Amino acid sequence: MTETRFLVFADSRFLGRASKELRAIFEMDGYKKFSLDYDRAFIAAIGLEPSSVIEKMGRMKPVFVEGIVPIEAEAGYSAGSFDEIVAAAAELLDKGKRFRIEVKKIIPNFEGSAKAIEVLLGRKLEEIGFRADLKDPDDIVYVVLSDKAFIGRVSRKLAYSKVIDAFRHANKEAGSAISRAEFKLAEAIDFFEIDINEMKLCLDLGAAPGGWSALMMRSGSQVIAIDNADLDYEMLSKLGRVEITDAKVSAPEEWNLLHIKANVRDVSPKSLDWVGDVDALLVDMNIEAKESAAIAERFAPLLRSRGILILTIKLVDNNIDAHIGNAKAALKSFNDVRIKKLPHNRWELTLFARKI
Repeated sequence: MTETRFLVFADSRFLGRASKELRAIFEMDGYKKFSLDYDRAFIAAIGLEPSSVIEKMGRMKPVFVEGIVPIEAEAGYSAGSFDEIVAAAAELLDKGKRFRIEVKKIIPNFEGSAKAIEVLLGRKLEEIGFRADLKDPDDIVYVVLSDKAFIGRVSRKLAYSKVIDAFRHANKEAGSAISRAEFKLAEAIDFFEIDINEMKLCLDLGAAPGGWSALMMRSGSQVIAIDNADLDYEMLSKLGRVEITDAKVSAPEEWNLLHIKANVRDVSPKSLDWVGDVDALLVDMNIEAKESAAIAERFAPLLRSRGILILTIKLVDNNIDAHIGNAKAALKSFNDVRIKKLPHNRWELTLFARKI
């Protein structure tokens, strides 16, 4: 049996669960996990070709595995000296195809950001005749820096390895972001392959400080945000007309964001019948999963048929299976339920579903 080694990425708190997921998926394919563990990754061997592994991952959609990359080469390196990595990557690439480099560091205290190393390696490969294309590459070369460099290459079209970390945890370049919560929603839209154009009218429950509302406003959606806390009105007003009302919902004629400044529990869904069918229900509330899901179920009548639910499941303790089960049990108006630990999730999971 041909055996390929892979780097498997997962949140450090869920490495064990990620390994169990892979064992269940590939138990007939000789799956084995090596004892070598890093902060956010481990090495595993699977008796399939890389394309078959990634294709199967795309179909099975595990909850806790964030990424998987075949290891095709290893190289040494030192700070500022990456010639061995460049030589190894060059062996994997075809000069007739366009490439993009993605670097991930899984060791602490290494000088230089992953982004800076990506740029350096890309330039060195261009100098010897390879063609870089950041937006539409044929192949992505992954370079993972630990005590050595692990290098792999995948086609950009493969389902599960479009990127190692599409929305980096240290994502500070988006100065217009109200909060890191925006990246959670962006990741959910990307992973669950949601057509954002479907989401013309959104209901954002537990909206403060307004990150999810802001992302939807940028896409052209109208948003009704419900929270008794203030939103970031200065930032949101740059995206459209913001109006504030109370639980009685005396709505103005024109608005892009309508903030109902009240506790979600005090707002009756019937008071919002005037809005018509809602396309997406967004719920990111810092409460237990069963209560969050129960609130989503209470507002479900406002959703159109096949409308979208995106809800975060807060893991208030280690009883993860119970939190998932409680959330699913409460969502009686929904099907097509999928759950994923996304890169910007902390001690939580993201649930996607559609209204029946």
